[in-house]
Amino acid sequence: MAQHFLLSAKARTLFLKSIYAAGEITAYETFRKIRWHQTEGKPVCPHSYAIPSRRKFKCAACYHQFSVTSGTIFASRKMAFVDRLAAVCIVVNAAKTLSALQLSRDLDCQPKTAFVLPHKIGEALTSEVTDETLDGEVEVDGAYFGGHIRPENHKEDRRDRRQSKKHPNADRGGAGLGPHSPTTQADFLRPSSRPSRESAGCCAQRGGGCGLTGVNAPARCLA
Repeated sequence: MAQHFLLSAKARTLFLKSIYAAGEITAYETFRKIRWHQTEGKPVCPHSYAIPSRRKFKCAACYHQFSVTSGTIFASRKMAFVDRLAAVCIVVNAAKTLSALQLSRDLDCQPKTAFVLPHKIGEALTSEVTDETLDGEVEVDGAYFGGHIRPENHKEDRRDRRQSKKHPNADRGGAGLGPHSPTTQADFLRPSSRPSRESAGCCAQRGGGCGLTGVNAPARCLA
């Protein structure tokens, strides 16, 4: 039996111990090579020069100062480059994601900072596949959403549901199927990222709970 790719050595390309062993300077150079990969880590502006004491660059023509994270989701950062690169490594290598408290303990930072980091990384990953269309055999994991409706901020806009016997999901146009309504992540995909008409859908839900129904007929259900 052939070995799965995720179990092979080729699947391990980003190591946490190598990031901290290389240090802050190497992490900064890595950010530069990723940001300006066309020019091998040098700013695209031909008139710019480096300010080594502040790790910034300045344009000699317009006197504008910028850094390697300017205009990105990591702009106005306060965390060290080695910690920011380690956060990327921990988040992308997590098989089932991780909590903000766990990330805050690993990086020795505030829980609020650890809460924002995965969202920023996810935003960067989503921006890379905004116009992508899924082809071939598409697999979607199952998930459960619903069961609680957050009340409105203003008291006059709130609804009294204490005497209501109707399931909260029915207010959203869904079926009242117990405490949770089964659905899949396909219901929350962006319109530009939906599977194409020719793709074969594979979901982890049975029967009517499959989110690919109506978009593509599922070839098989994994549940």
